[in-house]
Amino acid sequence: MTPQIDFDAEKHIYSVDGKVMPGVTEILGYIKGDTFRTINPSILAYAAERGKCVHEALEMIDYGEDPEVPPEAMPYVDAYTDFIFDHAVEWYGIEQMVYNPGRGYCGTVDRYGIVDGEMAVVDIKTIAQPSCEDYMSLAAQTAAYDEALAITNARMGWGFKKHYGLFLRKDGTYRLADTADYEQKFKATGMMIFCQCLNTYKFLEEIKSNGKRKRNSSK
Repeated sequence: MTPQIDFDAEKHIYSVDGKVMPGVTEILGYIKGDTFRTINPSILAYAAERGKCVHEALEMIDYGEDPEVPPEAMPYVDAYTDFIFDHAVEWYGIEQMVYNPGRGYCGTVDRYGIVDGEMAVVDIKTIAQPSCEDYMSLAAQTAAYDEALAITNARMGWGFKKHYGLFLRKDGTYRLADTADYEQKFKATGMMIFCQCLNTYKFLEEIKSNGKRKRNSSK
């Protein structure tokens, strides 16, 4: 029986058959730590809304629709359409939710399919200047999606040779980053990075759970 994956967009919470599951991006939040605390909340809110607007427009384009795109998002859309043309892209999955029962996590894969003649997992970013942490997170994120997709689409027998980050820029250009290049620099695979974060997440959740049980038993 196929598990029922649900996503509460407002709360950004995944659940599988009614049980709450951590998301890939939530798990990888440990990579950046307190980075976002130094950024003005209004800037973060604007960037998040812009990213949401861009992703929605790109999804409509991939489904053959003609979205109304606000001026501030148009350069990112132009960059994406150039990427599609330049790399002979054929998507098999668009914004697909996945679940890995073995490791216990969910996520939403931006895109997967054919890029330059090879099967690839692609995560779309609107980050102006990616940091080392961004690349590390990207490698872990796409590796986690790859493993979950292998389970979700087991009958297809698909394997992904490439993991990419597609960085769309506000000047209308793009950069396609192969995570293998950064894994060599980190001297660690994306899955190794992800598993370290997942173990940390589970360890801290267990501590929180134990603390709640102790407080409840003392009442």
